[in-house]
Amino acid sequence: MLAAGRRSRLNAGPMPDLTRRPDPHRADRMADADGWQRTFDEPIPLPGGGALVSLRDAGEFIQALPPRQQKAAPWQTATRILIATAEGRDFVMHARIAVVRALKRSEANER
Repeated sequence: MLAAGRRSRLNAGPMPDLTRRPDPHRADRMADADGWQRTFDEPIPLPGGGALVSLRDAGEFIQALPPRQQKAAPWQTATRILIATAEGRDFVMHARIAVVRALKRSEANER
């Protein structure tokens, strides 16, 4: 039995529409606003020298990798997180971690 004035969870109001699809244009607006220009808190040093400073730098670096390397799981994960970050759906730190991990795994495989 509920106290007076309290509503049951079953009667808390209308159920949210879980079938609603996200607005496809929302991500485009978010990516265009700041997206790929967002910078990492600390630049990511590259093994051959230089550094990745922004999401764009990291994306262009991944695109310059040989296709076989791009298809490796760590780089696929890094790519997915970079895109989500540029669209405002993930954190810049997550993108940085994913790229650093992919770089370390690539270095380990080259040895």
